[in-house]
Amino acid sequence: MSLLTQLLPKKETREYFLALGVEEHHIRAIIAQISGSELTVIGKGEAEYTEGKNETEAADIAISEAEKNLPDSTLVEKVVFSLPSYFLEDDKVKPDYLETLKKIAKDLNLKPCGFIEYSSAISYFLEREEGSPATLLLIYVGQKKLVVSLIRVGRVQQSITVERGASVGADLETSIKKFQAEILPSRIVLYDESDDLENVREDLLRMSWHKHASFLHTPKVEILPSEKIFEALVQAAGCSFTKDYQIQRKQLGIEEETSGTVEAERQRNMTEHAKPKHYETTHTVHHTETKEPPKNDIINEETFGFVRGDKAIEEIKKAKKDNIIIPENDISAPLKDEESI
Repeated sequence: MSLLTQLLPKKETREYFLALGVEEHHIRAIIAQISGSELTVIGKGEAEYTEGKNETEAADIAISEAEKNLPDSTLVEKVVFSLPSYFLEDDKVKPDYLETLKKIAKDLNLKPCGFIEYSSAISYFLEREEGSPATLLLIYVGQKKLVVSLIRVGRVQQSITVERGASVGADLETSIKKFQAEILPSRIVLYDESDDLENVREDLLRMSWHKHASFLHTPKVEILPSEKIFEALVQAAGCSFTKDYQIQRKQLGIEEETSGTVEAERQRNMTEHAKPKHYETTHTVHHTETKEPPKNDIINEETFGFVRGDKAIEEIKKAKKDNIIIPENDISAPLKDEESI
């Protein structure tokens, strides 16, 4: 290496990833770029699907919308999935849902890097935005399911899933009875797949909260806008790709594995298409109490790469190196020109 080469600043490499949020009947796709510790959102997309029928088509539509601002001939393979808690059991994706994710990854030539639960991703986002760990009840209002997550000091302690009935208030009361905690937070944050949360909020405000001993005060009910959910998913997914976290992974002895099948498919795509498709996904981040290093099983036949990304955020927070930069006002900020970097 010449002296001139040593003196010249090294050009920062770019890495792209896809964050894919798979909900009950809705898919959110975000493509982002990592450059050092800076994360820039390239684009986002959404699509609806019928469960068990057209998940792959919906994912393709959402990803195609998100990839519009990508540079020509750029291929995005790495994907992190964001999943609701009822997709999971014992820190693994349930078999039926796992088959769906496998099909999406295979059909769209994606390389799964893991997954994160929605509630953990949103908890992490709120902590970053508000400056301190959140304590609240996070409620996902789906078409068929209601998921209530108890978050205390930034950690998801328990999640309860119930089938939707005629009233969200009644569904919430059913959920409350299943929590192990005697006292529940007096803050409720709602999010869902649609824009009809204001009616749900009004219904909850009319509940007779004084009849529930679990609440010391009448809860404040808030709505988390769709744009905030996108931000939460990409921030959580981005933690797994920043330099700081990659350094920590190497220190823990975790080496990134590659797939010959995916690489071969990528080469075929580059040959057959002037502009290959770019696909993106999001995964939610889970917080965990355990301090044991993660196992070196990122990609194997059983999990197909769908392993929890719980330690990504937790390790970065411990090291105080979490320096992800997100555009505050425009989550769809286009990629900067190569010359300007």
